[in-house]
Amino acid sequence: MHLSYQELCEDVFQLAQLLVDSHPDPYSAGGGALAFRRKVVELIETLPDDGLTEWQFLRRLRPLIASLKDGHTMLHSLESQTISTKRIWWEWEAVEEQLVLMKVHQPEERCLLGARLAHIEHVPFAELVRRVDQVRGCDNLYQQLIYLASAFRQTDLLAELLECDELPSSLRLTLLLPDDTERELEVHLSEVQPGEMIVPESSITRLPTLNAAQLGWSFLDEQQHIAYLRATSMFHYREAFEFSYAVGYQMHLGHELDATVRKVLQEPLPESVEAKIAAVPSATNLLLELFTAMREANSTHLIVDLRSCPGGNSLFGSMLIYFLYGVENLLSTIGGYQIKRYSPLYFENYQQTSPEQFQHVLQNGGYDFADEQNWQHVQQTGLTALDRQRDYEDYQQYFSKMPTFAPVFEQRRGEKLWTPEVVVLTSADTFSAGFDVAVYLWRRGARIAGVPSAQAGNCFIDVLKYQLRHSGLSGYISHKRSLYFPDDPERGKLLRPAHELTYAYLVSQNFDPHAAVSLALASLSGESEAMRNL
Repeated sequence: MHLSYQELCEDVFQLAQLLVDSHPDPYSAGGGALAFRRKVVELIETLPDDGLTEWQFLRRLRPLIASLKDGHTMLHSLESQTISTKRIWWEWEAVEEQLVLMKVHQPEERCLLGARLAHIEHVPFAELVRRVDQVRGCDNLYQQLIYLASAFRQTDLLAELLECDELPSSLRLTLLLPDDTERELEVHLSEVQPGEMIVPESSITRLPTLNAAQLGWSFLDEQQHIAYLRATSMFHYREAFEFSYAVGYQMHLGHELDATVRKVLQEPLPESVEAKIAAVPSATNLLLELFTAMREANSTHLIVDLRSCPGGNSLFGSMLIYFLYGVENLLSTIGGYQIKRYSPLYFENYQQTSPEQFQHVLQNGGYDFADEQNWQHVQQTGLTALDRQRDYEDYQQYFSKMPTFAPVFEQRRGEKLWTPEVVVLTSADTFSAGFDVAVYLWRRGARIAGVPSAQAGNCFIDVLKYQLRHSGLSGYISHKRSLYFPDDPERGKLLRPAHELTYAYLVSQNFDPHAAVSLALASLSGESEAMRNL
């Protein structure tokens, strides 16, 4: 599709207005309101009189969104806009502010596993990371690394970072091998996966199979002293869909729900949303099963693996705290506060919510400071009995929207069912709700192991979907300012694990894809006996 100059201008102004009306703070990160409006004017001035294609327009818009420095606010490519389906079939992981090659597809590339990225087309690694920040909103350095790694799968992004219109048929790469020698090579791009995935072998053999909700648990040792809970998504458990249905969050109830149900049921799928949701595996049932088994085995440790968990509904974390530590500890777990903003786009996304309920905040730009005020009150007076009652009622209200878990909470079934020592695993792509769960557990004394998250503790969260009128370009805009660490800006930028996965440790584990699990086991008190039985 070719867009006229007038259509381009209208879409630019629509995007700018959506950001101004819906985002909690579209100005500060980019230098203020004047700087933001200057960027809009400069963008308009770069538009050619004869128009642009959708793809060309997408590139023009992205720096404006990137200026917000918000990892949740973004603009997507439509499939029709992908400039090429050819790619390099390598997968990278962020470790110690580097990208490490962890998956290849051709036998002759096996010797490259564990190498670190140094250059692409003679552009240094550090410059590539810097360029990411100019075209994608990022919370911290690790999110820049995640985007750079994803560019090997998304050729439009890689072309953007290399500042070319289209990628050539091959790219020159420089890798830094584990012995610190450089290896230069030319890698051909291909539309077709060139072979079976090749990954280093793992010494961890007792990991569970994940269910359709992308959840699973197992014991890691024969004596059942060490339990392991894995979650690679917070989008797909039954209670998350129940909550979305209750609040009218339509974006979650279409493709995401159908794709999850298809993993459980044969076609045809049930017609009603309620029947589809009922078919999805329940987090409540899984957690009851896990903690009942741990109690019977008198397990001493739980590893909660949140690696590669990109987000979803963080109420899973509240449920987990309930089963681990009980209601009283749940009431004081989250910490910090959020500033929510209501807007026309919010009510488009949450169709069960009426603007009439929020007239008092809509008159002030839609900003709701109640949570911040409550936090300030607690800082001054401590958590009073009245505060606890209010927080309990808030949880009742939230959990009432999840009918699978609500009766468990109301009857206090399974409360503090079993409380072992907890270690949480994170990777750079532990994000959004995945990061929330890690913070909840950390606040209750759990240790974090692995790689720092790309999610900042003080950031913008919870997205609203939008689409531009003429180009059809779509994306997400955050509508909450979240501060887990209001008085700790350093930790609010990067929550560093107590046991960080280093490149040297990865080398010592022969680049085991589950080296973080080994690191967690090595951090446990009384580890020797457990390790001997793995």
